[in-house]
Amino acid sequence: MHNCPNCGQELPEESMFCNKCGSKIHLESTISEDFNNEVAATSTTLSDMVVMDKPKKSKKKIFIPMIVLILILGSGGGYWYYTDQQKKEEARIEAAETKYQEDLSTAVLKMMGFSLISEEVCSTYSDVWNRAIEADYGIEVNGKRAYDFNEAIVYQKEAFEQHDILDAIKKNTDEVDKLMQGLNSPPVKYQKAYDFLVELYGLYTQYTDQADSPTGSLLEFNKKTNELSSEISKAYNQFKILLPNLDENKIKDYTDSVTI
Repeated sequence: MHNCPNCGQELPEESMFCNKCGSKIHLESTISEDFNNEVAATSTTLSDMVVMDKPKKSKKKIFIPMIVLILILGSGGGYWYYTDQQKKEEARIEAAETKYQEDLSTAVLKMMGFSLISEEVCSTYSDVWNRAIEADYGIEVNGKRAYDFNEAIVYQKEAFEQHDILDAIKKNTDEVDKLMQGLNSPPVKYQKAYDFLVELYGLYTQYTDQADSPTGSLLEFNKKTNELSSEISKAYNQFKILLPNLDENKIKDYTDSVTI
């Protein structure tokens, strides 16, 4: 329905003339207006559709590079941590091997130094022993008269004890024992040197035992100590091949520390 623009009479939509005043109805303006209104409404709807259909920025496009970045940083950090730990482990192993070599050297030099001291002690026993056997009326040892070789050896041992020589040998043996305990798990590169050290240790302790308490007859005693001296020298020379940088001046320091 619409109204006559002249008299205001209500008319049907399709009326071209007013049935009251006879005025002509101009439908073009109405239609044009309605068309414009429809077009405007349609434009608004399409605009809204365009806005609604506008694709949103994908979160995946941001998320994936972040993951890649995290992986790169993570792998880089993991590699740095691994190499850092590896360097620390290598430094620890190197320090442990250096310490092992130092203790190995100290042990062998101590044994060699006090093997020489034990050799001097045993040589003195042998001399006193021999003189006591050959003497018809005894010999003087440490300010006392010995009428047989047993007394002569006892008096000579007392002299060594008074000068702390036997105590020095015992103290050195105790120190070597502690070193040997710490050396019983050698690195692969020092296994052979350790084997010779064990051999040397066995010979050394036998020698120090003879220095502390000589046993057997004079002939047996001399044979035993001579064999020990020879075997110790042989073991030491083999050891030097495996560990050539020994500070052999230490041996002289040990022997000079004890006066026989």
